[in-house]
Amino acid sequence: MIIWRENIYYFDSELRKLIMGTIDEIEIYLKSQISYYHSQKYDAEGYTDSTNYNSKHNHNAFLQRVSACIAENQRTLVVKHHMNNYGGHFPIWVLIEYFSIGMLSYFYRDLPNIDKATIAQNTYGVNYQVLDSWFRCLTDLRNKCAHYSRLYYWIFTALPRMPQGEKYIPTRRLFAQLYMLKLMYPDHKKWNEEFVKPLAKLMRKYKSDIVMAHIDFPYKWKSMLMYK
Repeated sequence: MIIWRENIYYFDSELRKLIMGTIDEIEIYLKSQISYYHSQKYDAEGYTDSTNYNSKHNHNAFLQRVSACIAENQRTLVVKHHMNNYGGHFPIWVLIEYFSIGMLSYFYRDLPNIDKATIAQNTYGVNYQVLDSWFRCLTDLRNKCAHYSRLYYWIFTALPRMPQGEKYIPTRRLFAQLYMLKLMYPDHKKWNEEFVKPLAKLMRKYKSDIVMAHIDFPYKWKSMLMYK
């Protein structure tokens, strides 16, 4: 039986804020990498061509999502500028800035395997099945944080795959999600300073309230998350 102490709510809240900031950095990096690759191969508006996707892609549904994305941001200066001056044409590097992480995942998932493989290799040196799984986990984790869902003692549905040669074996508890964030974060020094150190401080603050097993933190969790 789990005793849900009030301090665990505070721990969850502070942890969510830390994770959200980290996901934002990863999201910015992925958007820049994917839009650059796609525009170089298919040109600025190649995303509007249904032949540039895999066989599972529903292009009408995708374009409806794109239109909804533009409509949701119609008051921004950038969207107004492209509507007024370019007839509503948006290059991928502009449009992708308005993609949610879920929409970005959807866009990536529907690309041809050769494109997914190249992007995965260029960004993280992994195969596209690994990056596919990371996108699913990242979307789920961000949604939980954005909707104030609890992370402590949570069992996640999506399990992040590990790259070849990685010794860590993930579980469905929180630590596996954080380990995935480590592998996805583009700046190792910044990761150490702006995620691992604040996380260690947070863990010390609530050490009398939390049980490591409930979030599956190994004994040497800090050294596992820290880049040397």
